Amino acid sequence: MDLNAHQISMALTLLDFIGDVAPSFPQDNVRELVISGETKVALENLCDNLFELGVQLPAPTRDALVEACRSASVNERYWGDFKVG
Repeated sequence: MDLNAHQISMALTLLDFIGDVAPSFPQDNVRELVISGETKVALENLCDNLFELGVQLPAPTRDALVEACRSASVNERYWGDFKVG
């Protein structure tokens, strides 16, 4: 699996996790961006939306978010507030 395919897979899995803990969270736009190969932009938008809406993520989901953002070279200003420890 190439890096881009891995990033897409990670992001889609992450969206599934978020859907489980926050079913009303709007993720259609983010999912479309991921499927279009715009994973970095999708993750930036996802972080912004999660923060603005005050969505509380369990530790494993936060860790997955941070890992996905790091993998996609998303600037830490988007995901830094989700980092634990």
